[in-house]
Order: sequence, then structure tokens, then C-alpha cells
Amino acid sequence: MENRTRSSLWEVFTAAPHRIMFLAGAVQLVLSLLFWLVELTGRYSDLWPPFELSIGTTFAHLFLMVYSIFPFFTFGFLMTTYPKWMNGEVVPKSRYTSAFLLQVAGVGLFYIGLLVSKMLVLAAITIHLAGWLVAYRALLGVYIAVKGTRRYHETHLNIAIALGITGELLYLAFLASGNELLFQLSIRAGFWLYIIPLLIIVAHKMLPFFSSNIIEGYRIVQPPWSLPFLWAGLIGHISLELAGKHSLLFLFDIPLLLFGLYHTVIWGFIASFKERLLAVLHISFLWFSAGVALYTVQSLWLFISGGAILGKGPLHAIAIGFLTSMVVAMGTRVSLGHSGRPLKMDDFTWRCFWGIQAAAMLRILAEVDILNALLPIHLNLIASMMWLASLIPWAFRYGIIYLRPRVDGQPG
Repeated sequence: MENRTRSSLWEVFTAAPHRIMFLAGAVQLVLSLLFWLVELTGRYSDLWPPFELSIGTTFAHLFLMVYSIFPFFTFGFLMTTYPKWMNGEVVPKSRYTSAFLLQVAGVGLFYIGLLVSKMLVLAAITIHLAGWLVAYRALLGVYIAVKGTRRYHETHLNIAIALGITGELLYLAFLASGNELLFQLSIRAGFWLYIIPLLIIVAHKMLPFFSSNIIEGYRIVQPPWSLPFLWAGLIGHISLELAGKHSLLFLFDIPLLLFGLYHTVIWGFIASFKERLLAVLHISFLWFSAGVALYTVQSLWLFISGGAILGKGPLHAIAIGFLTSMVVAMGTRVSLGHSGRPLKMDDFTWRCFWGIQAAAMLRILAEVDILNALLPIHLNLIASMMWLASLIPWAFRYGIIYLRPRVDGQPG
């Protein structure tokens, strides 16, 4: 009886790609933030000293935040939606479970390696990359098999994922060689050329569609020039960063800001508040414009005065405000829809979402020195606690869904 229960639980858990991948992504998101909260507590208090790890703490933090979380959500979502979008064959269970196990093993070994040895960290990333490649091959199999079908968004998504894999390879090369240029290339490739474009491409495809189901008289607008324009702006931004020309970033950030605001308006931001589950997607997307606006102000101030302001505020406006909010917003919608539940955001999830908005604002304000001087606890630490306090309940609430059968009795 016990073996049958365990078998049934595994069958339910592996019934669809998003189940296993989203649960792993949610757990890893919480673990990565817990790791950083413990580190920040050591920095800003006398409770314990900062970590002593086999690689630099900042290097570990950036790998965890950029490469250990988003592949789970990426492949959980796309392995589920690619066959639907392109009327293709479903991804075989053997493919997505193999990718899941390799990525989980890689992330788990990475944590052990941080405490034990750099060689284990290198082995962990190699295993994790194998998981990327298994999952990517599965997506490409669906993509290639549906010749003659319009694959505009899928083509751009495939490029973003390939750049993410390249970024993690660069990180592996950095650890093996110690060449910090490889690290700079890796983090920018992962953040600016993988995660950001991937979420915007998904928004470009899905936000107008979701909005058309809620907003009366809605006109779907998906400009074909949008995504090439986006790529040009993102590549220009990181090119100037790598060249050390931070005072000129506004040359690309202003166009990116206009790009974001244009789509926010044409996609019906104000009208989206008719339904919470739709509004959170639009609010999340607006954070991209907010982050780029802060980058623009920072760059123009540096260009005009030569002085630095805002610190890492613009980065975290995008990382917390845009990326985390979008994961929660999209993850909630997928989890509800694919478990047979009504597409309605309850008060609990709504509060979790707004807690993330507060965390983003606090992290931006943490760059204002005078505020930290007036407070007993550094705002960076408060922002991290708020971030976790919002994500842990959300991860627990929706993590349970992935371990239970659909409420409507349908497969998946």
C-alpha cells in the first residue's frame, strides 16, 4: 500500500513538465534568497561572520540568482506550451524528467561544493548544463518537427535559451580559468540576453492574448518589429557596460524605456485591473520600464555631472520588480489553469504579489545612504526579508498543487 502511494505521488508529480520544474524552481528561488539573507545578516550585523566559501560569495550569489532558478521555470513553461503553440507532439516524460533530475542534481551539488571544494562546484555546473541541453534538445525537437507553422516567438525564445546556455558555459570557464572578463560576460549574457528577453518574448505572445479574454473590445497588438528592436537595445546596453561606458547607457536605455512604455500602453495597462490575475502580469511588465528608467537617470547623471547615483537600484528594479513579479504572476496563472482551478487570484496570492512590489521598492531605497543611517537595520536586509516573506508562502501554496491531481480529473 505504501509503495503504491509513493508510486502514485510520483506519477502525479511527473504528469506534466510544469509540475516538476515549477516546484524545483520555487524551492530553489527560496533557497537562493535564504542563502543571500544569511550572508547579508553576516555583513550587516554581529550575529555571525559572512560566509567563507570555495568560491567568492558574490560569484556564488550571482550564479544562484541567474542560472539556478530560471531554467526550471523556463523549461517547465515552454515544455508545456510549445506543443500547444505549434500544434506539435508533446515532450516525452523521459525527456523532461531527465532534464529535471540533472538540473536538480547540479544545483544540489553546487551547494555542497560551496562548502567543500571548487572542483565539486565545477562538476555541479557541468551536470546542470547537461540538464539544460537535454531540455533544450526536447524543445528543439518540437520546434523542428512542425515545419510550415509560424514560429516567430519560438524562434526568439530558442535564441534566448541558447544565449543562457552560452552564459553558463562562460561561468564555468571563468571558474576554471579565473579570468574575470568571462564572469562579466557570463552574468550579462544570463541576465540581459537570456532572462529579460525570454520573459518579454513570452509577454509579447501571451499578454495580449490573456487581455483579449478579459477586456471587452480588446485589440491584440503584437508588433513584429518589437523583438528585433528589443534585442538591439539589450545588446547595445551590455556592450557599453562591458566597455566601461556607463555614462552613455542612456543611448540605448531611452529607446528601451520607450519600448516598454509603448507596449504597456497598447496592451491595456489600466484596463487590466478589471481582473487581478491579468493585472499582475501588466504590473510586472511595467517594472521593466521602471528599471530602464532608473538606468537612464543614472547614466544621464553620470554623463552630466560625473557623479554616481542609484547604485544597484536599477538592477534590482528589474531583478525583483520585473523578473520575480513576472515569475509569480505567470507561475500562478499556469498553476491554476493547468490544475483545473478557476483563473482567479485570491487575496492570499494578491498579498504575496504586493509584498514583492514592496521588496523591490525597499531594495531600490537601500541605495540611499542617508536612509540607512537613520535606520537600525540596513534596508538591503529589510528588502531581503520582505522578498522572502512574500515568496515562501507563495511557493508553499502553489508547490502543494504540483503534488496533487488536477481538480477537474483531466490528465496533466
